[in-house]
Amino acid sequence: MKAILEFNLPDEELDFKQVNKAKDALSVLWDFKAWLRNQLKWNAEKLDVKTLERCQNEFTASLDDNNVNLDELWI
Repeated sequence: MKAILEFNLPDEELDFKQVNKAKDALSVLWDFKAWLRNQLKWNAEKLDVKTLERCQNEFTASLDDNNVNLDELWI
């Protein structure tokens, strides 16, 4: 089974770039999720935990609102 994406360049250049950078963007999201988790787990005594928890909650809510499950997308 194959999936082939076609773009009419240069008219759809933005769409082409978005598709080609999606894996990189996913990596950034995954790293940020892990960073938030690690800050809460290992540096809680040094940081404003409430602010970090709010960041984590907002990040998770944004993913949920857009039906993005990083665990399903990460290999």
